[in-house]
Amino acid sequence: MRNRNQLLFLALIALLAGVSSARADNGSYNFSGGTFSAATTTGGVISVSGATLSTTGGQISFSCPITNYISSSYQVNWNCTGGTVTITTPDKSVAFSGTFVSGSMSFVPITTGSGRYSHTTYLYSFLGSFSGTITTGGRTQPVNGSVSQAVQSSTKIGTGSAPVTSGSFGWNSAYGPLLIADNSESRIVSSDSITGANLTSYGSAGVGTGQFSTISGVTEDAAGRIYILDSSLDRLARIDNLTGANWTQVGSKGTGSYHFNSPNGVRIDAAGKIWVADTGNNRIVRMDDMSGTNWTAFGSAGSGGNQFNSPSAIAFDALGRIYVADSENNRLVRFDDLTGKNWVSVTQVVSGGRSYPITAPSGVEVNAAGNIFAITGGTPAYLMQIPDITGANAVVSSWSAPLRSLSRSLSGTIYVAGSFAPGLAEVLNAAANGYFASNLGGAVSQPAVVHARPSPSPTPGDAVLSLPSLAFGNQNVGEPGPVQTVVLQNIGAAPLAIASIAASADYTVSSNCPASLGGAASCSVSVIFDPKLTGARPAKLSVTSNGAHPLVSSVLNGTGTAPRVVLLPASLFFNWALTATSSGAQTVTLTNTGTGPLTIQSIVATGDFTQSNNCGTAVRPGNGCTLNVTFHPTAAGTRAGAVTISDDATPTGAHQTVSLTGSGSATVPQFSVTPESIQFPEQAVGSTSAAQSITLKNVFTTAASLGTPAYPAGFKVTTTCGATLAGGASCTFQAAFAPTVAGPVSGVMSIPITGKPARYVTLSGTGTAAGQAPALSLTPALINFGQVALNDNPSQTITVTNTSGLPTAILSHSLTGAAAFTITGYNCPAILAGGARCRVQITFLVTSSTPFQNDSTLTIQEGSGTQTQVPVTGQAVLTTN
Repeated sequence: MRNRNQLLFLALIALLAGVSSARADNGSYNFSGGTFSAATTTGGVISVSGATLSTTGGQISFSCPITNYISSSYQVNWNCTGGTVTITTPDKSVAFSGTFVSGSMSFVPITTGSGRYSHTTYLYSFLGSFSGTITTGGRTQPVNGSVSQAVQSSTKIGTGSAPVTSGSFGWNSAYGPLLIADNSESRIVSSDSITGANLTSYGSAGVGTGQFSTISGVTEDAAGRIYILDSSLDRLARIDNLTGANWTQVGSKGTGSYHFNSPNGVRIDAAGKIWVADTGNNRIVRMDDMSGTNWTAFGSAGSGGNQFNSPSAIAFDALGRIYVADSENNRLVRFDDLTGKNWVSVTQVVSGGRSYPITAPSGVEVNAAGNIFAITGGTPAYLMQIPDITGANAVVSSWSAPLRSLSRSLSGTIYVAGSFAPGLAEVLNAAANGYFASNLGGAVSQPAVVHARPSPSPTPGDAVLSLPSLAFGNQNVGEPGPVQTVVLQNIGAAPLAIASIAASADYTVSSNCPASLGGAASCSVSVIFDPKLTGARPAKLSVTSNGAHPLVSSVLNGTGTAPRVVLLPASLFFNWALTATSSGAQTVTLTNTGTGPLTIQSIVATGDFTQSNNCGTAVRPGNGCTLNVTFHPTAAGTRAGAVTISDDATPTGAHQTVSLTGSGSATVPQFSVTPESIQFPEQAVGSTSAAQSITLKNVFTTAASLGTPAYPAGFKVTTTCGATLAGGASCTFQAAFAPTVAGPVSGVMSIPITGKPARYVTLSGTGTAAGQAPALSLTPALINFGQVALNDNPSQTITVTNTSGLPTAILSHSLTGAAAFTITGYNCPAILAGGARCRVQITFLVTSSTPFQNDSTLTIQEGSGTQTQVPVTGQAVLTTN
């Protein structure tokens, strides 16, 4: 970053001697007077009100909220951000409103004289960068810039105030197209502004076409073709645009014609000829075209006339004279042509009676008036402007880190790249008025080379969307999601005619944008994700206009989903029950096997049936819930009903249903069966679940004969019941689930009774194939006992949680590996209810025979076949730390 205090003092010196300016795309004003005050606590403000602007009769006021305040014996420092900056003039010729991006202020006492003749004054130096909107000459545009000021007071401000001694306000248009070398990603980046508007890039790491290693120079010709110099690959490449069209290259490592050695600067002259600073060969090279036609080299190693030591940059003035930053000779040189005619050099500049060395210059520019701009690479580094090659009457600002690249736009905005943070900055002049720094919104971590692209003045309309992408996540088909908003801004001064704002059919777009968006104006674009199909639905929000970029876009990402309901079983049968009594509950599971959430509007039971459930209003994908259905016969005979579920898995007006059938009896039935239905947890195909019991009871005293039970495919049933069941006796059936195919399986097991109605039990379950997602979650995911002393036996606990919402079978658990670990506690049932937890306790017994490093694995296998594992580790030591 730059040395703020030095920069401020030098800027103010230049301002006091200079004349305020207000150009179409940038400008500055001096100010003084008014009322300055500064709080001394975080949350207070640094403020100025009513300071008079030069030449306008207007005033500047600002307020910057303090975010940090540090006080020491010799210096006090403030940091601030936010707040407002405003300029008003009586005739409304200038109007500005902005917000501080950052600000800092320092306070130092200055003592002159000694003894009783000593005198102390107090200097407050403030520098703040802002973004805002300015109207000058009837034209409005977004701008970036800075406010700097010095307040010299005979007393400490404290809770008081003082007038501004001197200050400056400077700005540059927010629209400023750039090319930046991003060597961290081996690419060229294009942006419409220093903040990263409308970013595009080209290039990757390598040595082939479209690839770069160390980009050391970038420029354009009159046709807009881009020239890219690579100091590591010793070559110059040219492309038509950032698509890489018509790639051509010249150069390779060497000292002769068509060779370079670590080149570091490239320029195109008024005649279209190509100039390269061939740094390692200590020469300047000129050629007519990318074929190397009329290759001409000038210069040799040395420090005299017609000699260079690592030249790093080239520029031309209006007369066609050549300027070179002769880096290792610490000088700027100028000559008329490649004979070295009228060779002249300068090694230092003078500003305000002080000399500044031109140490390791790395960039040079010349404007139409012949003013020379240069940057240095020392510490401190300098940005310099001198009227001519003599170095007299310079304007200089000081920067705390070396500067590497310099470029100046047609409107006069100066861009520098260097080792300061964030690595790229724009200023209005060499005094650093209008300072604003950025790393292109985080897109480039350390800019290496900057090139200001040609642009008309006033700046053209340019559409910028505030977000490069919008992520909508998952959304069910047919169910529009929430609104997301992106701001469309015109960062230019000219009006932006908007032709269309649109996206694909999966996205609903609306806006309050007018047909023509004025300079600096903005409008809102609302986007709703309304997928028409499931799966990824990528798209672009596209804005077409007459702007500098006729088409700009934001990436839209969303995934269409859909719930899918599986009800198991699809029907329930209730055995004979006494009227006016209630049967036991039978269970129906509702599982959402789709990709999106299932929204439930209602669950209603009809007829002589009631239901309760734990489904709530929504069921996540892969999750489920249970419905408990009870039969309350109001009359004898067959009774029918249904459970009806209204949700978003079916079209509007359609429903999910479970048919219900029961038989009412006016007298107590002789036989009861408990339970009347069994729902098995998911079970891997080809395996058999744990058995569940069914009890048949003869309520009467009269014995009855039993037939052979029948059961559906996919289930196995064994029984202790014989051919006869005595009065008052009971017997059991053991039912197990053994699926042979994946998916829902259900059926009815019948128990024949001679001379009586058969009794029925509904059996259901879901077979699963390999790859089933786990229903059980184990926490923590790792058990580490750390270092444990010999003969100690610490324990740790793993919690097993059923996250599925439905019962899950635990088929087995095991601990494999080092014998030092054992399971000393386990309370998990064979079937773990949805949402329930159980625990496994593991103990590490450290004995003299235990290896010093011990590793094991706890494995829980679900009925679905899915395994979940937790690594277990520990180290035996003689003593613990």
